[in-house]
Amino acid sequence: MKAGVLSLILAPVLFLPISAMAAEPTTAPPTPNVAQLKSNKHVAEVFLKSLGQGKLETGLITDDMGYWSRKYGTNTKEVIAQRLAMWPDCFVNGVEMQIQSETAEDNRVSIEATGKSQLKNGTPYNDAYHFLFIFRDGKISQVHEYNDTQLGSETVTKTACVPPHKESSSAAK
Repeated sequence: MKAGVLSLILAPVLFLPISAMAAEPTTAPPTPNVAQLKSNKHVAEVFLKSLGQGKLETGLITDDMGYWSRKYGTNTKEVIAQRLAMWPDCFVNGVEMQIQSETAEDNRVSIEATGKSQLKNGTPYNDAYHFLFIFRDGKISQVHEYNDTQLGSETVTKTACVPPHKESSSAAK
């Protein structure tokens, strides 16, 4: 093939705008419903504050809500309510949750928080957390909690306020 023929074949492609050469047309992501994102953030904040006081706000969660933590795997709201019922015997004034950062996108709210508390035996229990809340129909359907499991084992679990760790097939390895 001669150079002149090749340039005639490539010339139309060389002068196309980059966007015209894309394999697939791109579309803008859907605009999030700002009011829903704000509502989800508020619900997550209220849930977290009530959790720190040992209360499970059932009006904020779905009937089938799952609560996952690294130490205990996935639990139902009934199991979480049983564990929270032990908190008055464990903590002087619950766990004061301070939100450090918060992000909402789609059906998720991510919160980084610190918890400050004192156990009834006088031991301080101050931990850092990351919570991922997943929403369905304006209510929390899943919670994923990340924290320092060693700190919890060395303080809270030793007081018999929280059941010892059991291996769970849903716990992360």
